Amino acid sequence: METVITSLLDFFGISAVPTDFPTFIHWLCSLLAGLYFVKFTMVSVFSFIKFLNREGMRQ
Repeated sequence: METVITSLLDFFGISAVPTDFPTFIHWLCSLLAGLYFVKFTMVSVFSFIKFLNREGMRQ
């Protein structure tokens, strides 16, 4: 799990945690936006798959 988190942080370009406050807040907001993007993408994909499964069962 640690490698997954590290690779996600590297993917979004926010792998190094800054030490000063303004940069840290920017880093934290970027992290939250990245996580929200991943969640939105996963929910969209799996809800589409669920929709296709339901449509296949009706036929």
